Amino acid sequence: MIDSDSPTLWEKEVLELGTGGLHRRAVALLSGFEVTGSAIAIGPIRIRRIDEPTDRVLSRYQLSQTKYAVLELKYLDREGGSSVYAEPALLLERAFVATQVVVDSWVGMSQVHHFTDEGCELAITGSRHREVADSWHPVDEPSIPGDEIFGRRFRLAFRAQSGLLGPSLRRFSHGCSVVMEESIVDFVIVLEALLGRGIQDEITHRISVRGALLLASNREERLDYYKSLKYLYKVRSALVHGNAEDITKPRLNEQKSLTALGLRLDDEADFHRYHVADLARRVARRTLWVFLEEPAKLDENWLLQLELGLV
Repeated sequence: MIDSDSPTLWEKEVLELGTGGLHRRAVALLSGFEVTGSAIAIGPIRIRRIDEPTDRVLSRYQLSQTKYAVLELKYLDREGGSSVYAEPALLLERAFVATQVVVDSWVGMSQVHHFTDEGCELAITGSRHREVADSWHPVDEPSIPGDEIFGRRFRLAFRAQSGLLGPSLRRFSHGCSVVMEESIVDFVIVLEALLGRGIQDEITHRISVRGALLLASNREERLDYYKSLKYLYKVRSALVHGNAEDITKPRLNEQKSLTALGLRLDDEADFHRYHVADLARRVARRTLWVFLEEPAKLDENWLLQLELGLV
Protein backbone atom coordinates (compact mmCIF):
# COMPACT_ATOMS: atom_id res chain seq x y z
CA MET A 1 0.00 0.00 0.00
CA ILE A 2 1.38 3.39 -1.00
CA ASP A 3 -0.22 6.27 0.87
CA SER A 4 -0.77 9.56 -0.86
CA ASP A 5 1.76 12.19 0.15
CA SER A 6 -0.74 14.96 0.68
CA PRO A 7 -4.54 15.23 0.78
CA THR A 8 -4.31 18.08 -1.73
CA LEU A 9 -3.04 15.62 -4.31
CA TRP A 10 -6.41 13.92 -4.32
CA GLU A 11 -8.75 16.90 -3.80
CA LYS A 12 -9.82 15.89 -0.30
CA GLU A 13 -13.29 17.45 -0.61
CA VAL A 14 -14.09 14.94 -3.37
CA LEU A 15 -12.46 11.76 -2.15
CA GLU A 16 -12.78 9.46 0.79
CA LEU A 17 -10.31 11.22 3.07
CA GLY A 18 -12.81 12.49 5.62
CA THR A 19 -16.13 11.52 7.20
CA GLY A 20 -19.72 11.94 6.12
CA GLY A 21 -21.36 11.50 2.76
CA LEU A 22 -22.13 8.35 0.82
CA HIS A 23 -19.26 6.13 -0.24
CA ARG A 24 -19.03 5.50 -3.99
CA ARG A 25 -16.73 3.60 -6.32
CA ALA A 26 -15.79 4.42 -9.90
CA VAL A 27 -14.17 1.80 -12.13
CA ALA A 28 -12.84 1.81 -15.70
CA LEU A 29 -11.09 -0.77 -17.82
CA LEU A 30 -7.47 -0.14 -18.83
CA SER A 31 -6.31 -2.01 -21.93
CA GLY A 32 -2.75 -2.82 -22.92
CA PHE A 33 -1.32 -4.37 -19.75
CA GLU A 34 -2.22 -6.45 -16.71
CA VAL A 35 -1.23 -6.48 -13.04
CA THR A 36 0.51 -9.68 -12.01
CA GLY A 37 1.14 -8.95 -8.34
CA SER A 38 -1.07 -7.46 -5.69
CA ALA A 39 -3.17 -4.41 -6.48
CA ILE A 40 -1.31 -1.11 -6.74
CA ALA A 41 -2.85 1.33 -4.25
CA ILE A 42 -2.02 5.03 -4.44
CA GLY A 43 -4.15 7.02 -2.06
CA PRO A 44 -7.80 6.26 -2.92
CA ILE A 45 -6.86 4.95 -6.38
CA ARG A 46 -6.18 1.29 -7.12
CA ILE A 47 -4.95 -0.45 -10.25
CA ARG A 48 -5.75 -4.14 -10.03
CA ARG A 49 -6.72 -7.32 -11.85
CA ILE A 50 -10.27 -7.95 -13.07
CA ASP A 51 -11.57 -10.04 -10.21
CA GLU A 52 -14.56 -8.41 -8.50
CA PRO A 53 -18.29 -8.98 -9.19
CA THR A 54 -18.90 -5.40 -10.34
CA ASP A 55 -16.19 -5.79 -12.98
CA ARG A 56 -18.59 -7.75 -15.18
CA VAL A 57 -19.91 -4.46 -16.62
CA LEU A 58 -16.46 -3.91 -18.11
CA SER A 59 -16.56 -7.11 -20.14
CA ARG A 60 -18.29 -5.31 -23.03
CA TYR A 61 -15.04 -3.45 -23.76
CA GLN A 62 -12.75 -6.47 -23.90
CA LEU A 63 -11.09 -7.44 -27.16
CA SER A 64 -9.36 -10.74 -27.79
CA GLN A 65 -5.60 -11.02 -27.31
CA THR A 66 -5.40 -7.85 -25.24
CA LYS A 67 -4.40 -7.59 -21.60
CA TYR A 68 -6.45 -5.59 -19.11
CA ALA A 69 -6.41 -4.03 -15.68
CA VAL A 70 -9.03 -2.14 -13.68
CA LEU A 71 -8.66 1.48 -12.56
CA GLU A 72 -10.70 2.06 -9.39
CA LEU A 73 -11.40 5.14 -7.26
CA LYS A 74 -13.21 5.44 -3.93
CA TYR A 75 -14.83 8.81 -3.28
CA LEU A 76 -17.59 10.59 -1.38
CA ASP A 77 -20.94 11.53 -2.92
CA ARG A 78 -21.12 15.04 -1.46
CA GLU A 79 -24.55 16.55 -0.91
CA GLY A 80 -24.86 19.86 -2.69
CA GLY A 81 -21.74 19.29 -4.78
CA SER A 82 -21.56 20.80 -8.23
CA SER A 83 -21.31 17.37 -9.78
CA VAL A 84 -21.48 13.94 -8.20
CA TYR A 85 -19.71 12.16 -11.05
CA ALA A 86 -17.69 14.69 -13.06
CA GLU A 87 -15.01 15.32 -10.46
CA PRO A 88 -14.20 11.63 -9.83
CA ALA A 89 -14.20 11.00 -13.59
CA LEU A 90 -11.77 13.88 -14.13
CA LEU A 91 -9.51 12.48 -11.43
CA LEU A 92 -9.56 9.07 -13.09
CA GLU A 93 -8.67 10.78 -16.37
CA ARG A 94 -5.54 12.18 -14.74
CA ALA A 95 -4.78 8.73 -13.33
CA PHE A 96 -5.24 7.29 -16.82
CA VAL A 97 -2.74 9.75 -18.34
CA ALA A 98 -0.25 8.95 -15.56
CA THR A 99 -0.64 5.23 -16.23
CA GLN A 100 -0.02 5.71 -19.96
CA VAL A 101 3.32 7.34 -19.17
CA VAL A 102 4.36 4.80 -16.53
CA VAL A 103 3.43 1.65 -18.48
CA ASP A 104 5.43 0.99 -21.64
CA SER A 105 2.47 -0.03 -23.79
CA TRP A 106 -0.43 1.37 -25.80
CA VAL A 107 -2.90 1.94 -22.95
CA GLY A 108 -6.56 2.81 -23.51
CA MET A 109 -9.42 3.41 -21.06
CA SER A 110 -13.13 2.55 -21.19
CA GLN A 111 -15.96 4.70 -19.96
CA VAL A 112 -16.17 5.14 -16.18
CA HIS A 113 -18.86 3.21 -14.25
CA HIS A 114 -20.04 4.43 -10.85
CA PHE A 115 -21.34 2.09 -8.10
CA THR A 116 -22.79 2.22 -4.62
CA ASP A 117 -21.11 0.31 -1.80
CA GLU A 118 -23.68 -2.43 -2.41
CA GLY A 119 -22.59 -2.85 -6.04
CA CYS A 120 -25.54 -1.11 -7.72
CA GLU A 121 -24.56 0.81 -10.85
CA LEU A 122 -25.45 4.50 -10.63
CA ALA A 123 -24.07 6.12 -13.78
CA ILE A 124 -21.65 5.97 -16.69
CA THR A 125 -19.40 8.94 -17.51
CA GLY A 126 -16.77 9.69 -20.11
CA SER A 127 -16.35 9.07 -23.80
CA ARG A 128 -15.80 5.86 -25.72
CA HIS A 129 -13.11 7.42 -27.92
CA ARG A 130 -10.39 6.26 -25.51
CA GLU A 131 -11.48 2.66 -25.12
CA VAL A 132 -8.37 1.21 -26.73
CA ALA A 133 -5.24 2.70 -28.24
CA ASP A 134 -5.50 0.37 -31.22
CA SER A 135 -6.70 -3.12 -32.06
CA TRP A 136 -3.20 -4.28 -32.94
CA HIS A 137 0.02 -4.02 -30.95
CA PRO A 138 3.50 -4.05 -32.50
CA VAL A 139 4.90 -5.63 -29.34
CA ASP A 140 3.46 -7.83 -26.61
CA GLU A 141 1.59 -5.83 -24.01
CA PRO A 142 3.39 -5.94 -20.67
CA SER A 143 2.46 -7.31 -17.31
CA ILE A 144 3.44 -5.11 -14.38
CA PRO A 145 4.01 -6.01 -10.71
CA GLY A 146 2.32 -4.16 -7.90
CA ASP A 147 5.34 -2.43 -6.38
CA GLU A 148 6.49 0.88 -4.98
CA ILE A 149 8.45 1.85 -8.09
CA PHE A 150 5.20 2.02 -10.06
CA GLY A 151 3.59 4.10 -7.31
CA ARG A 152 6.44 6.61 -7.17
CA ARG A 153 6.45 7.10 -10.94
CA PHE A 154 2.65 7.29 -11.02
CA ARG A 155 2.66 10.16 -8.50
CA LEU A 156 5.30 12.03 -10.52
CA ALA A 157 3.24 11.77 -13.72
CA PHE A 158 0.01 12.58 -11.88
CA ARG A 159 1.35 15.77 -10.27
CA ALA A 160 3.14 16.95 -13.41
CA GLN A 161 -0.17 17.34 -15.25
CA SER A 162 -0.73 20.55 -13.27
CA GLY A 163 2.61 22.05 -14.30
CA LEU A 164 4.68 22.90 -17.36
CA LEU A 165 4.64 19.30 -18.56
CA GLY A 166 0.83 19.15 -18.53
CA PRO A 167 0.27 19.93 -22.26
CA SER A 168 2.95 17.46 -23.34
CA LEU A 169 1.54 14.72 -21.11
CA ARG A 170 -1.95 15.24 -22.50
CA ARG A 171 -0.65 15.23 -26.08
CA PHE A 172 1.26 12.01 -25.35
CA SER A 173 -1.95 10.53 -23.94
CA HIS A 174 -3.85 11.46 -27.08
CA GLY A 175 -1.19 9.79 -29.19
CA CYS A 176 -1.52 6.60 -27.13
CA SER A 177 -5.31 6.61 -27.55
CA VAL A 178 -5.77 6.92 -31.31
CA VAL A 179 -5.03 4.80 -34.37
CA MET A 180 -1.29 4.36 -34.42
CA GLU A 181 -0.58 6.00 -37.76
CA GLU A 182 -2.22 9.23 -36.60
CA SER A 183 -0.30 9.11 -33.32
CA ILE A 184 3.08 9.71 -34.97
CA VAL A 185 2.12 13.37 -35.34
CA ASP A 186 1.20 13.61 -31.64
CA PHE A 187 4.46 12.06 -30.44
CA VAL A 188 6.61 14.31 -32.61
CA ILE A 189 4.66 17.31 -31.28
CA VAL A 190 5.58 16.12 -27.77
CA LEU A 191 9.25 15.94 -28.75
CA GLU A 192 9.11 19.40 -30.30
CA ALA A 193 7.39 20.90 -27.24
CA LEU A 194 9.98 19.42 -24.88
CA LEU A 195 13.19 19.77 -26.89
CA GLY A 196 12.38 22.76 -29.08
CA ARG A 197 12.07 25.42 -26.39
CA GLY A 198 13.63 28.64 -27.68
CA ILE A 199 14.45 27.25 -31.13
CA GLN A 200 13.57 29.50 -34.09
CA ASP A 201 15.58 27.97 -36.93
CA GLU A 202 17.03 24.62 -38.06
CA ILE A 203 14.31 23.04 -35.95
CA THR A 204 14.63 19.41 -37.06
CA HIS A 205 18.43 19.36 -36.78
CA ARG A 206 18.59 21.12 -33.41
CA ILE A 207 15.83 19.09 -31.80
CA SER A 208 17.50 15.91 -33.03
CA VAL A 209 20.82 17.07 -31.55
CA ARG A 210 19.21 17.89 -28.20
CA GLY A 211 17.34 14.60 -28.09
CA ALA A 212 20.49 12.63 -28.91
CA LEU A 213 22.49 14.38 -26.19
CA LEU A 214 19.69 14.02 -23.66
CA LEU A 215 18.82 10.36 -24.22
CA ALA A 216 22.05 8.67 -25.31
CA SER A 217 24.81 7.38 -23.05
CA ASN A 218 27.61 7.12 -25.61
CA ARG A 219 28.70 8.45 -29.00
CA GLU A 220 27.30 5.57 -31.07
CA GLU A 221 23.93 5.79 -29.36
CA ARG A 222 23.86 9.56 -29.88
CA LEU A 223 24.20 9.03 -33.62
CA ASP A 224 21.36 6.47 -33.52
CA TYR A 225 19.06 8.90 -31.72
CA TYR A 226 20.01 11.76 -34.02
CA LYS A 227 19.22 9.81 -37.21
CA SER A 228 16.06 8.31 -35.70
CA LEU A 229 14.67 11.66 -34.58
CA LYS A 230 15.29 13.15 -38.02
CA TYR A 231 13.50 10.18 -39.61
CA LEU A 232 10.50 10.59 -37.28
CA TYR A 233 10.30 14.25 -38.30
CA LYS A 234 10.33 13.22 -41.97
CA VAL A 235 7.44 10.80 -41.40
CA ARG A 236 5.52 13.40 -39.41
CA SER A 237 5.90 15.95 -42.22
CA ALA A 238 4.60 13.47 -44.80
CA LEU A 239 1.52 12.76 -42.66
CA VAL A 240 0.82 16.43 -41.88
CA HIS A 241 0.99 17.39 -45.55
CA GLY A 242 -1.24 14.54 -46.69
CA ASN A 243 1.54 12.51 -48.29
CA ALA A 244 1.19 9.28 -46.32
CA GLU A 245 1.72 7.30 -49.52
CA ASP A 246 5.25 8.74 -49.69
CA ILE A 247 6.25 7.12 -46.40
CA THR A 248 8.68 4.39 -47.30
CA LYS A 249 11.14 2.27 -45.44
CA PRO A 250 14.14 4.19 -44.13
CA ARG A 251 17.25 4.39 -46.24
CA LEU A 252 20.06 1.93 -45.55
CA ASN A 253 22.06 4.54 -43.61
CA GLU A 254 18.99 5.14 -41.38
CA GLN A 255 17.99 1.51 -40.83
CA LYS A 256 20.90 0.61 -38.55
CA SER A 257 20.14 3.48 -36.16
CA LEU A 258 16.38 2.88 -36.16
CA THR A 259 16.68 -0.85 -35.52
CA ALA A 260 19.22 -0.14 -32.76
CA LEU A 261 16.47 1.82 -30.98
CA GLY A 262 13.99 -1.03 -31.45
CA LEU A 263 12.24 -0.35 -34.77
CA ARG A 264 10.97 -3.51 -36.47
CA LEU A 265 11.13 -3.33 -40.26
CA ASP A 266 8.07 -4.84 -41.96
CA ASP A 267 7.46 -5.59 -45.62
CA GLU A 268 3.91 -4.24 -45.53
CA ALA A 269 3.71 -0.44 -45.61
CA ASP A 270 0.81 -0.20 -43.14
CA PHE A 271 2.52 -2.37 -40.56
CA HIS A 272 5.76 -0.50 -41.09
CA ARG A 273 4.02 2.72 -40.07
CA TYR A 274 2.62 0.97 -36.99
CA HIS A 275 6.16 0.05 -35.96
CA VAL A 276 7.32 3.62 -36.59
CA ALA A 277 4.47 4.85 -34.39
CA ASP A 278 5.61 2.54 -31.60
CA LEU A 279 9.16 3.81 -31.88
CA ALA A 280 7.88 7.41 -31.76
CA ARG A 281 5.86 6.55 -28.64
CA ARG A 282 8.84 5.02 -26.89
CA VAL A 283 11.21 7.89 -27.74
CA ALA A 284 8.62 10.48 -26.63
CA ARG A 285 8.06 8.52 -23.41
CA ARG A 286 11.79 8.34 -22.65
CA THR A 287 12.09 12.08 -23.23
CA LEU A 288 9.13 12.82 -20.96
CA TRP A 289 10.69 10.77 -18.17
CA VAL A 290 13.92 12.77 -18.29
CA PHE A 291 11.94 15.91 -17.51
CA LEU A 292 9.59 14.20 -15.06
CA GLU A 293 12.59 13.03 -13.03
CA GLU A 294 14.49 16.32 -13.38
CA PRO A 295 12.03 19.20 -14.01
CA ALA A 296 14.81 21.81 -13.88
CA LYS A 297 16.00 20.58 -17.28
CA LEU A 298 12.80 21.85 -18.90
CA ASP A 299 14.44 25.24 -19.26
CA GLU A 300 15.34 27.09 -22.45
CA ASN A 301 18.79 28.09 -21.20
CA TRP A 302 19.64 24.60 -19.93
CA LEU A 303 18.63 23.05 -23.25
CA LEU A 304 20.76 25.57 -25.15
CA GLN A 305 23.74 24.74 -22.93
CA LEU A 306 23.10 21.04 -23.57
CA GLU A 307 23.11 21.69 -27.31
CA LEU A 308 26.40 23.62 -27.03
CA GLY A 309 28.02 20.89 -24.93
CA LEU A 310 28.26 23.07 -21.82
CA VAL A 311 26.44 20.67 -19.46
